[in-house]
Amino acid sequence: MYSDIIDAQIYNRLMGVHAYIPASDGAIAALIRAHCVSVASPRVVEVGCGPGRITGMLARTAPHAQVTGVDYDTRFVAYARKTLHGIEFVQSDVMSFVPEGPVDVVVSQGFHHHVPKAQVVAMLKHIRAWLTPGGIYVLGDEFLAHYGSEAERRMRCVAWYSHIIAHALRKNEPLLAREEAKTLLDDLQIAHKSEEDITLVLTRCEEIDQEWRVGSYTMAQELHAQLDARRERHASGDHTLDLSRGDYKIDHAHFIAEAEEAGFRVASVQTFGPQLLCGSMSVFVLRK
Repeated sequence: MYSDIIDAQIYNRLMGVHAYIPASDGAIAALIRAHCVSVASPRVVEVGCGPGRITGMLARTAPHAQVTGVDYDTRFVAYARKTLHGIEFVQSDVMSFVPEGPVDVVVSQGFHHHVPKAQVVAMLKHIRAWLTPGGIYVLGDEFLAHYGSEAERRMRCVAWYSHIIAHALRKNEPLLAREEAKTLLDDLQIAHKSEEDITLVLTRCEEIDQEWRVGSYTMAQELHAQLDARRERHASGDHTLDLSRGDYKIDHAHFIAEAEEAGFRVASVQTFGPQLLCGSMSVFVLRK
């Protein structure tokens, strides 16, 4: 569990200084407000709520709504229950959770890319079954620029994370930069991370962040090759390094294919960031 290595308060603060998460949070709030205003007693469920980072915002946005947060992380859920009152929090994985009645809005922010690809469509179908006929799934997440192969996905991945890490370093947020560097290694499926890997990412991120702006990914390819050559074959024994968040980020086209296979219709999308060349935080509205 991620709470094994990061405190809930620190996690909430770090997400608030990410380059694009605050803007996408605002977009999610506006969508919830617009949808719930005409519903008498709306039910809102946030999946992957973590320590309630935006759950309270959802409740304030629609004060007449019944809001439920769902997450599998025991410590994060305990923190959310302690700090946010009047909101139901359920410790459960999404596939085991079944709401007590039909749901008007499902929300997730930064959750989708943690779901194993083999389970994504089944999970989306499971969530779709909760919704009322007019219900929506408001899904916010990080998405890569378009790619045509796994090798190209990895280059986009290096470019996107380098952009986020460089922003964190410019904002004097070294902990966020370090956590994003570890997440990049997870996304590249480097099972056992090392301090040398993290240092290499942090050292190269600024120049890679400049390179993609002119449509080049040479340095991203070089960094990927260096990391691949340095793969650790054994766990370090340091849980803060060995823990994987299971990240696997995709582009809009691959996500839309997943959503449509699950029976959703994409009603709208808002993007925050350089989507065409690098990636973005994007907020999708999926309709049943």
